[in-house]
Order: sequence, then C-alpha cells, then structure tokens
Amino acid sequence: MTIIVLWILLGLIALIVILLHFSARIYVHAAADGLTLKVKYFWFTVYPREPKSKRNKKQKKAKTKKKSETAPTADDFSDDLDSEITDEMLMTGDFDEKDLAPAEPQKTSSEDDLDESEPERKFEATKPEKAADNKKTKDKHAEDKSKKQKEERHPSKLANLKAKYLKYKPYIPLACSTVRRLLKTIRIRIDSAEVRVGREDAHEAAIYYGAVQGAIAGLLTPLAEFFTLSVKNCNVECAFTENTISGKCDFSVRVRPSALIAIAVCAGVNFLKIRHNEKKVPEQK
Repeated sequence: MTIIVLWILLGLIALIVILLHFSARIYVHAAADGLTLKVKYFWFTVYPREPKSKRNKKQKKAKTKKKSETAPTADDFSDDLDSEITDEMLMTGDFDEKDLAPAEPQKTSSEDDLDESEPERKFEATKPEKAADNKKTKDKHAEDKSKKQKEERHPSKLANLKAKYLKYKPYIPLACSTVRRLLKTIRIRIDSAEVRVGREDAHEAAIYYGAVQGAIAGLLTPLAEFFTLSVKNCNVECAFTENTISGKCDFSVRVRPSALIAIAVCAGVNFLKIRHNEKKVPEQK
C-alpha cells in the first residue's frame, strides 16, 4: 500500500510541475479603434469570459417574481394600539388614565443652572488682564520646553532615513537581481506592427518617416534589455500625399508560473542567508 501511495504522490507532483511549466499567454491588439485583451492558459480563455445564456437569466427573473409574490407585506406587521384596550377593560375600569396621557417634558439640568452660572461668569469677566498675560507667558514657556524635549528624544528626518538605509542596505542587491530575473522571464513577442505616416511635402514626409523609425528603435532597445523580446514583423509605411499618422500592433506576453516560483524560492533562501549573517555579527562582537 505504501508503494502505491508513493507512486500516486509522485504522479501528482509530476502533473503539477508539468502544468506549471506551461506559460500563461496575454494577447493584446492595439489600434485606433481601441485596445482588446485576451488571457489564455492551456486551451482555456480566462478573460474575457463567455456571456451567460438568456435562459438562465429568464429563470432567475421568474424565481425573483415568485419570491416577491410570497413575501410578507408591511400590513402583516402593523400593530393596532387601540386593540390592546378591550371593551371589558373599559367597562370594569382596570386601566389607568395616567398611562394614556402624554408624558410631560422634563426640565434639563442646564436650564436650572443658568441662574447659578451667571454670577461666576461675571466674576471671571472682572478678572484683571495681568493674570491672563501671566498665563500666556507660562503656556509659551511650557510649549518651548515640550518642543525641546521632543527634539532631543526624536532625531531628525535625515538621521531616520540614514538609519533605514543602513538597515536595508544588504537587501538592495538581492532585490535588484530578483527584479531583473523576473523581468527576463517575461517574454514579449511582437507578431505584427504597422505604422503609416505621411506629409504632403515629400521632404517633410521623408524627415518624418526617419523620425518615426528612430522612435520605434529607441522604444524596442530598452524593452530588449529588460524583457525577452522577439519581433516577427514591424513595418513603417510612408505616405507622400497626405498628413496622417496611424498604426496597429498585435503582440503577446508570456510567463511561466514555474519560473516565477523558482525565482521566488531562490530570493527567499538568499534573504534568509543575509538575515542569518546579520544575526551572527553582533554575537561575534
């Protein structure tokens, strides 16, 4: 039994590895009419999803209508206060008339204390101005002392930034290398790119044509440095009789999940190594 279980586990691991080795594909079509995206993994389209059938929508609408018909209305929950006092109670006189009478509003304590607070306010208004000036000076001295204490306790922003930089300095090369490797795993393939430019004057059209070609080359060279780029078809057409600029591009972006997982695992191992070495340094000291 153990051998069978091991073979099953090995088969599942191999299947997962094979599935992760296949790349997810993003197809992009950019033109003057807009931009369209399509995401595929294996033979399944992840985006955009197919719209639901109309029959399901009709069935849902019918169910909601049935629920609304059977749902209770507000009249079912209405309470009649008059029904609580029956005719027998009126005949016998068991209820109290005080309960039926509206409650008188109670006076708040703030209204009663108005007369008492008025002499205190008058006394405060008659205080001399010198006492207020002394209080202001005392408050200023206290604020100045508190500011000085805060500055002594908390260092400046530059010191905080320097401390953070020294803390994360060993991890900067690791982050740069992982980002480069991640970008290189992304494969961009330009299937077809067509650009049409033109001017009425032939001389201006030729200059404009060369400028557009240079801009496209300047865009593709940094992409090739950071990503894995392959160009299948890229054309620039020059029109000498009209002032136009238009184009369309079809390209795809492919990424393997297995490569991303491998890079993440390597980065995690290197991070743990750096952390372990940092802990060893204070122990040696």
